[in-house]
Parts: sequence; structure tokens; C-alpha cells
Amino acid sequence: MIPDALRPIVERALQAAFGTTAIDDVAPVAGGMRSALACRVVVAGRPYFVRIGATTLVDPAVELANTRAAAAAGLAPRVWYGNAADHILVADFVARAPLPRDFASIVGAKLARVHALPQWPKTIHFLTTLELFLKRMQRSDADDVLARYVELAAVYPRDADIVACHNDLKPQNLIFDGERLWIVDWEAAFGNDRYADLAIVASFFEAHEDTYLGAYFRAPPTDYQRARFYLARCATHLSYVAFLTVLAARAGVTAQPTPDFRAFHDGLITGAIELADDACKLQYANAHLAAARAATSSPRFAEALAVVRGG
Repeated sequence: MIPDALRPIVERALQAAFGTTAIDDVAPVAGGMRSALACRVVVAGRPYFVRIGATTLVDPAVELANTRAAAAAGLAPRVWYGNAADHILVADFVARAPLPRDFASIVGAKLARVHALPQWPKTIHFLTTLELFLKRMQRSDADDVLARYVELAAVYPRDADIVACHNDLKPQNLIFDGERLWIVDWEAAFGNDRYADLAIVASFFEAHEDTYLGAYFRAPPTDYQRARFYLARCATHLSYVAFLTVLAARAGVTAQPTPDFRAFHDGLITGAIELADDACKLQYANAHLAAARAATSSPRFAEALAVVRGG
């Protein structure tokens, strides 16, 4: 399955990492980035993960450095070889096991370790990114939510809680091996608001808020932490709306039903739903718009604004 054009790059990597180019077996790995070839390669009876050809959001050398830093901290699988010029990474392959019931709390505790890493070279605040897409988004059914976002943006701090974030914590990038959690695909890693990572995970995996935040902060969350988290979740819903609506419109998709928020996420977790489909992108945007509308029309939204405004 390795294309002939990429085979010399893979062979150079295997020779450098293991002293051989002999491959016992190779199989595709699903759920990775569409711009990359991802596969499970068995060398000398042991499986490894090989990814080649990814188009990253940062310099490939920076991505590789971030991945090595995460691996050194025990957050990502061991890196055996990496070459930024060839855009190739060879790491331990981790087989997925069923997720435990307390998975969100496990992720919360792991995220605390991610955010304790030394700061990445690049910083982009998630509200800044959101606003860039809002300028390009065209949908009149979001006016009420956009009006409430103006209130959120007026009080939400952009110079506090900036840490080393992963920024792409979808289920495919969270691998539970039955005992511990590994985080992969560090190509979108840059400095960001800690609550952005926390909010992304909360969309996918249900958990009691205090339990989840308590696992992250290693203490019961304060009213301010709850309020920041709530507003970050509102903004994250809107981020998905803006980004996916722009992509769907570019593909010519202009109307789709609104699916159940939790059922859609369950489908993403199991792989039954694939966001490579443009219609699914707009359905997912619609689901997040409904969630954003419910969250911003709740009395808790005004309460969170007041708490964050007061600092």
C-alpha cells in the first residue's frame, strides 16, 4: 500500500531507525489526516506507526520538535525517527482499546500535563481564529448567537491562561490502550487558551463538569474556572459553526438537517460518521449552532459573563 514514489523515503526511515528496510506487514491506519499516508508497519515482528506527507499548520521541523517533546513527557508514543524535509514520522504503534466510563476525567488529567509543557514557539488565540472565520461565514440563521458572541468577546480575556495546547483533540487523536491514554497528531500544536482544549474534549465525551475540571485542576473548580469553561464551550460551538459552514459552502452544500448533538458525536467517536463528507460538515455545523443557541440563551450564560467580567 506504500506508493512507489514514497517507498524510498520509508526505506530510508526504517534503515535509520532499525537498521533494516524489510517489512513483515503493512496496513492502513484509519482516522488520520487526509493529507497524509498513515500506516501500521511491522518490522522484525513489532508494529510501528508510519506517517508521511502531512501538510501541517506549522513548520514540519517545529511539528516534529513538538511531537518529540510530547513523547519525552510520556504524552505521545515514542518517536523512533523523524525527518522534517521528508515529512515522515516513525513512532510506536498503539492499538486502541474500549474507552472506560470515566474517560473524560482521564483526558482532563492528561490535558493538565499537556498544558504544563514548555510553551510552543507559536501562539494563536482561539477567539482570533474564530473571528477570522466569522467574517467569511454567511448564514442568517445565526444572527441571535452572533449577537451574544459580541457580549462574550467583550469580557473574555485573551492574555490569560495561554499554555502549550494540542488544539485538535478529536477522538482519533486520543488513543486509550487499556491502561493509559496517548495523544497523537501534534501538527496543530501551538500556544492557546487552556480552555480551548478543555472545551473541544467536552464536546465529544460527556462528563460531569466538576469531575472533569476537577481532574484537570486537581482541585474542585472555582466559580471563575467554571465560568471561563462555559464561555469557552459557547465560543467553541460557534467555531465549529463558522469553520464547517465555510467549508460546506465552498463545496456547494447549502442546506442540511440538524442532527442530534450527542448522537452525531457518538458517530464521530465510533467512526460511523466521517467529516470528509461535505454534507456531514454542514450537519455538524448545524448541530453546533443548536448547541450554541441553547448555551447562550441559558441563564448560565449571563451568569458566566458577569463572573468573568468581574475577574
